[in-house]
Parts: sequence; C-alpha cells; structure tokens
Amino acid sequence: MSIFCFKNLEENTPLGGEYFKKIREKMGISLKDISASTHLPLNYLEAIENNQLHSLPFSSGYLSAYINKYAHALNINPKTAKFHFQTNGSLPSHSAGYSQNYFSKALSVSLLLKKILLGGSILLFIFYLGWQVKGILQPPRLVIHFPSEGYITNKMNILIQGETEKEAQLTINGQIARINERGQFELPLDLSNGINTINIVATKKHGKTTAITRRVVAQFN
Repeated sequence: MSIFCFKNLEENTPLGGEYFKKIREKMGISLKDISASTHLPLNYLEAIENNQLHSLPFSSGYLSAYINKYAHALNINPKTAKFHFQTNGSLPSHSAGYSQNYFSKALSVSLLLKKILLGGSILLFIFYLGWQVKGILQPPRLVIHFPSEGYITNKMNILIQGETEKEAQLTINGQIARINERGQFELPLDLSNGINTINIVATKKHGKTTAITRRVVAQFN
C-alpha cells in the first residue's frame, strides 16, 4: 500500500514559475538555453515563469507537457513541478475536466461546420433539382431569323434559318433539320407559287414542343 504525502511549503517558498526561475538562475542558465534544449518557444517559457499559463492557446494536457519538459531541463521532479503550479492556481488540478471542456467546444464548432456544409449541400441539391424540373417542364426555345411572317419572294426556294436548344429535335414541314453545337439551324425549302405555309417545330426529349408558323408568298410570274 502506497502512502503519498507532501511537505508543507513555507510562506516565502516561490511557487510555480517563480520556483522554476529561481532554480534556473541558480544554475546560471538563460531562457534561450532552455528554449534550445527543450525546443519550446521563448514566449512559452516566459509565460511559465510568470505564471501566465492561461495566455498559452492550449489545453491543460499540453501545458502539463510543457511544464514537464522545462522541469526535466532543470532536473526538477515533474510531480513536484506540477504541484507547485496547482498550488498557486496556475494549472487546474482537474485537467481531465478542463481538457474535456476544451474538446467539447472544438466538437461543437466541428458539428456547426458540418451542419453548415450539410445545409449548403441540401440547398445546392434543391437548386439543381428545380433546374432539372424546369428543364423538363419548360418547352424548348425557338427563334426564327428568316423568313419573317408574310415574306414575299420571286424565288422557287427559301433558306429557313433560326436557333433552338441543341438537345431538341427540329422539323420544318416534317423534314428533320440539323442543329449545330450552338443550337443554330438552316434548311432549304422549295416553294410553290402563291402562299406557302411553313411549320417549324422544336421538340424536347421529354415531349415538350414549341411551334412557329411562317407564311411566305412566292410570286414566280
């Protein structure tokens, strides 16, 4: 059975970082030397000696590790060093609870970021779904550049020109017209003397259609 006991500290006994500083100065070692041997930043060591552990951006577990490194450099028992800092209140004795609170905050931030990302993904999916539904329900765009309605000509044929959606199927008076990558099309069409009715129909793969009629008057005589 082990029995733990601590010696009572005298009132004038330096605690925490002051104790470290006193030992270091007695050994004639500078903070730069300690920093070089422990690989701890100089401002961390200064914070330890000034009992300002709260200014370091780490949890209690990290702070204990820094104190232990510094203690080893001064040949101080790490348990004694930790007791000094706990006695003067610089290092909480409830390290586990402190760390748990630290990681709980980190977890809360992580969950918040996940919720934001999830919400953004859902909004993007809804937008994409709406865009797809709109594409299915909306009839194809169809623009006729030539001829205009009531166009009069003395030629026996005419070149129908326009543009539509490149995924659509286009027919002009039942003839399939080829659509290029820009959605543009043209198709020559023979005319008969008198009024010629030209039906241009664009059809989407889901069946939605847009139809435009042009009447062209041909006068051969």
